[in-house]
Amino acid sequence: MRSLQFKFSALVVALLVLAGLALTWMATRHERAALEAEVAKRGLAFASNLAEDAKEPLLAEDGLALEVLVGHASSEPGLVAARVLDRHAVVGASLDADEAGLVLDMQTEGVTGPAARRLGHLLWIAAPVAYSDVRVGEAQIALDLKILVDPVVAESQRQLSSVALAILVLGVVGGIGFVALLVGPIRRLRAGVERLTEGDLATRVPPTSLDEVGELTRAFNKMGESLQQKERIQSAFGRYVNDYVLTTLLEGPEGDPLEGAEREVTILFADIRSFTRLSEGLKATDVVRLLNEVFQLASDCILARSGTIDKFIGDSVMAYFGAPVPCEDHAAQAVQAAIDIEQAVAE
Repeated sequence: MRSLQFKFSALVVALLVLAGLALTWMATRHERAALEAEVAKRGLAFASNLAEDAKEPLLAEDGLALEVLVGHASSEPGLVAARVLDRHAVVGASLDADEAGLVLDMQTEGVTGPAARRLGHLLWIAAPVAYSDVRVGEAQIALDLKILVDPVVAESQRQLSSVALAILVLGVVGGIGFVALLVGPIRRLRAGVERLTEGDLATRVPPTSLDEVGELTRAFNKMGESLQQKERIQSAFGRYVNDYVLTTLLEGPEGDPLEGAEREVTILFADIRSFTRLSEGLKATDVVRLLNEVFQLASDCILARSGTIDKFIGDSVMAYFGAPVPCEDHAAQAVQAAIDIEQAVAE
């Protein structure tokens, strides 16, 4: 039973751990996607503003003004690269001084609005610089997702882990309590079965629920009552009926038709000599005690010789030998039983 309780508890803990890990993974993935979408939205807006501010400096070929615009962009959290390209894709200003004068690819060719693409942990965003619907250049920025997203996701993971651990602890405690409620009645039922097996037919287990375990407990109690009733019947009839007859009565199929049979038997009658005169001087309780004692002696002697007691008549007993237990020397057994009764009474 302890093994069952341990296995069930381990299963509950494993399920809770798996559920916690799955929920944490799903929540983290959802939050990361939402944060990246928000970063992209903010980056698109920032790149559009940078492109709007770079229109006049690009037309005027004012490199100093472009450098100032790009320098201001560096204050944006998570921004690791920013540049402005003219209409020939030549870098007019960049946070990386080595890029000045280089010819780079335009990211918004063929589109009229800002565009974003991801390269590893960097999110590159470009916005076309247009003046009177004429493209005069492009503004490009790069946002580092490790800086903007990972710390927030890591904090969320810590919080979710704490919540999952708390749920796990509560689940384990609740699981142990549930297992105790489930296993407790089964353990008591098992103890009752062991006591019943050892011969304690008075053992009863009080049912504590209305479920299958409760039904099993009530069935066990009914079985105990049946066994106890059978023992009482066996004890009562065993005083006057031999083991063969008693076993046939208790273990024979119920509802079997009774059939007569012809047998040669020997019948024994035994009574107490001068019982009427003897009983006149005794109290009723003493008479009953005397009859019980004599009948018990006579019954023991008769049953020991394979006889069957038919009836008690007043102070006499009637028994027969040779049926239902077949016996070739039933007459001799009956005579020997009579002698045994005389000797027992004398003793």
